[in-house]
Amino acid sequence: MNRHWNGLYELEINRVAKELGLGRTDNVEGMIIEHCLALLRGWVAVHGTPETLTELAKEFAASLDLRITEVHTEADIDAVLEEVTPVQKAVIGELKTEFGGDTDAIIVRRLDPKPWDREYWAIINCQEWHAYRRYFTTWHEIVHLLLEGQQLDFAFRHTREKRSEPAEVLVDRVAAALAFYPDMFEPVVREEYTREGRLTFDAIDRVRERIAPDASREATTSACLRHIPSPVWFLQCGMGLRASETRRLNSPQLSFFPEETPEAKLRVLKGWMSPLAKDLAIRFHPNMRVPESSIVNLGFHDVWGEAKQGTEVLDAWETSSGGSIGSGEIYVEARRRGDAEVWAIASLNADG
Repeated sequence: MNRHWNGLYELEINRVAKELGLGRTDNVEGMIIEHCLALLRGWVAVHGTPETLTELAKEFAASLDLRITEVHTEADIDAVLEEVTPVQKAVIGELKTEFGGDTDAIIVRRLDPKPWDREYWAIINCQEWHAYRRYFTTWHEIVHLLLEGQQLDFAFRHTREKRSEPAEVLVDRVAAALAFYPDMFEPVVREEYTREGRLTFDAIDRVRERIAPDASREATTSACLRHIPSPVWFLQCGMGLRASETRRLNSPQLSFFPEETPEAKLRVLKGWMSPLAKDLAIRFHPNMRVPESSIVNLGFHDVWGEAKQGTEVLDAWETSSGGSIGSGEIYVEARRRGDAEVWAIASLNADG
């Protein structure tokens, strides 16, 4: 995000805060998130706590006059089109094409709803890879209503997979907090963490099964990190080139001399860390090479996807300049994910 975008984002969050009637603060985004969490807490106080966050999303959406419909097949799309008015059908009639691309959802506002209709209707794309995003997409649409309320004047709106507009980024950040509503989510995370003695993939799977069955594993893992009382890092690693090698390959300028094609190495693709990890100077930088001696490397080459775990030295993790990112021992659990990635959890609580 560049300075121009940051300026636009600041304007957007201040606009939303003003529309919500909130006061002034140095952390406007945080204030908006807390406002929405307070609304959710108020609803739970009146209606009770559902068993899972999936149920919370559905029941809370209904209280906002929002109907949620998941579309898994073309037959589901046909059923949706049978319900909309001729005018709406003319607008969203290409739903099969839309949902075959990068559209996560379409939300329709019934401008003249029947007494039995809900005013808003979110149609969630659950086809192919969109299915992994459906839980978060549902909360994204809920947050739109929380932030805009009756000022929403659209007949319909698309939600795309890639959302870089300031308004959409704000909605995503608020949705990330509500989707893993801490009053329900944190106690389960702490219980499973205590049971294992550290954060593990098995613990994350149990958290997901107990409280957030429709959330993706990646999102659940990221959410768990926010509530872990120790320094923990979550890494997604895959094969890649050094940044300089990628630039050279993509350069339009040809060398006068033949050059060898660089060899891809196992590297960090993305990473998250717990709050206590942020207080340390240890950073697993994007695109840094995974040491050949690391358990992460061992996990990547296990085609059966069995978890590899144990203690290794942090000193082996080096930046491109040759210096290590830290010293001492870390406990690592690594598990291959699909054909191209390995996920790893690293923690400093090596003694369990």
